[in-house]
This record gives sequence, structure tokens and C-alpha cells, in this order.
Amino acid sequence: MNLPGFNAEASVYSTSVGYYMGRSPVQDSRSIYPAQQNYCPPWCIEDCLKGCRADGLSQRFCNELCQSDCGAYGSGRPVSCGPCVEGVQTCILCGGATTDISCGPLNCGDHSCPPGDVCCGPGCCPADNPQCCDGHTCCPADAQCCHDGHGCCPWYAPNCANIFGWHFCW
Repeated sequence: MNLPGFNAEASVYSTSVGYYMGRSPVQDSRSIYPAQQNYCPPWCIEDCLKGCRADGLSQRFCNELCQSDCGAYGSGRPVSCGPCVEGVQTCILCGGATTDISCGPLNCGDHSCPPGDVCCGPGCCPADNPQCCDGHTCCPADAQCCHDGHGCCPWYAPNCANIFGWHFCW
């Protein structure tokens, strides 16, 4: 049996009191339950805030939304993934939703990329720099490809320029 996010050491817990989870009471029946885990690491909240603010919503609204549901504007980056079983692995996304992704070598035509990487021209972009720009540059998830095809700029400085071989973002 595969339970994403299951932590055996933390799950063996017995109590004699009732707990509330959301709005539904949960009574103790002397059973063993999987541990509840926080699926909102700081980077999930940051990704949510970036997406929310990019939609033109207020900072206050975005803060409240992303603190209560960090998956509302999630980037799709997994928080954690289970083992690769027959080419598929179950991953937990920001906020606790799960998704199945393919794993194992990725066929890129004339070459293969390791699990988690993406095809990018003649090479591969690693999972922590998943965007392939201009067919050979890999940008991190918190950056964007420059429209001029010369690298990456951070999300807060989206304009790109290449003047006399020097790359600028503003």
C-alpha cells in the first residue's frame, strides 16, 4: 500500500481526547492514523504570492489567501515524491494535492535526460531549473526566460536586454 506523505514514526500515536480537523470532529477510537503533515513550506507560499500578485490582486488579499491555501496559485513543483514504481511516481504538491508523474529516463529524441529533468535542445534542464529557454538555457522556477533569447531574469525584474554582450534585467 502506498500512502503519500505517510510517516510511520510520527503516525503511531494514541490519545484519549477528541480533535477537530477542519469543521468535522474526529473522535479517538484507539486506531492508528497517518500523521498530518504541513504541505506549505516557505517556497510554496512564495510561489503562491507571486502568482496571486501577478493577477493584480492586493498584497493583503494574497497574504491571507496563500497563508490559508498555499496551493491556490501553486507552481506545480512537488513538495515530495514517493518511489518510482513502473515508471510512475506519486508526488504531493503545495497544499496537499497529489499528482502522478512519469519517472525514469526521459526520451529526448537523440538523447535521454535523468528522471525529473526536462529536455532542452541538445541537453537537459535539471528539476531545480526546469524552464528551457532558447533551446539551451535552463532557468530556475522563480525566474523567467528573456524575450530576447539570452538567459533568464528574476520574476521581479521581467525586462531583459543584451547590450554589447552584457545581459541586463530590470
